Amino acid sequence: SMPERSAIMKSHASETAYMNWTTALQKYFTRALIFLFLAGSMTAVKAELPEDRDWTAFINEGQNNYQMKMKGDDAVSILENRVNDLIKQHSEVYDEQARVLLLVNQELWKTTAESKAHLLADDYRGGTHAGLAYRYALIDEYLKRIRELKEIYRYRTEP
Repeated sequence: SMPERSAIMKSHASETAYMNWTTALQKYFTRALIFLFLAGSMTAVKAELPEDRDWTAFINEGQNNYQMKMKGDDAVSILENRVNDLIKQHSEVYDEQARVLLLVNQELWKTTAESKAHLLADDYRGGTHAGLAYRYALIDEYLKRIRELKEIYRYRTEP
């Protein structure tokens, strides 16, 4: 019958409209998620490298000497991870002999950097500032090492 058929067509039309609406909504949210993901990726690309951070300001966020030393430890850890990442980057393009030379150089650098930091911190021997002075000196050595590793990489990889 005609009224029945009309009702079925209306039902089908509203079902189709509903499906079109949900499909459009899915597409919208999918695009929104992709946009947010890409925007997040772009921010990650622009993220500050450890060697570009203001570590003095970071340490000064501590409310007392103990907290500042903990912040200093965090800074040293972050910079050490950055150095390790650069060492891995070098290792990926070096042959075995160059990798061994790099690792020997890195161990010698670390011993020298820690020794120099102890020497500089010794100026505060016995004082509460000695530990913090050691961390500041070590941070400075890590920042120099990062610059040095980048220069070595350019020297070894650029024609």
